[in-house]
Amino acid sequence: MLTKKTIYILECDNCNKTISADSSIRIRRYYSPMRPIGIGTCPKEGYWMGENFNERTYCSDIGREAWGYVEYCRPLTEQEISDYELIPDPKNS
Repeated sequence: MLTKKTIYILECDNCNKTISADSSIRIRRYYSPMRPIGIGTCPKEGYWMGENFNERTYCSDIGREAWGYVEYCRPLTEQEISDYELIPDPKNS
């Protein structure tokens, strides 16, 4: 019996890393509780994608409201998290 399997292979434009389902590179999510995501509101290096909500929205992952989230193909440093007032998704660990 044949089984159909979809495999996604994506390349990060910022760091040229290839990310696939079996890749050792993990995408890490960080929420922005203070402001919507935009230019200057999050680090550029390793940026994968971001999403703004229409308004501050309760996010059960972090137990509070946020304006949106950003995802990276690298872990952010504690300094970056502090400087940009981001909250790491507990699932990043």
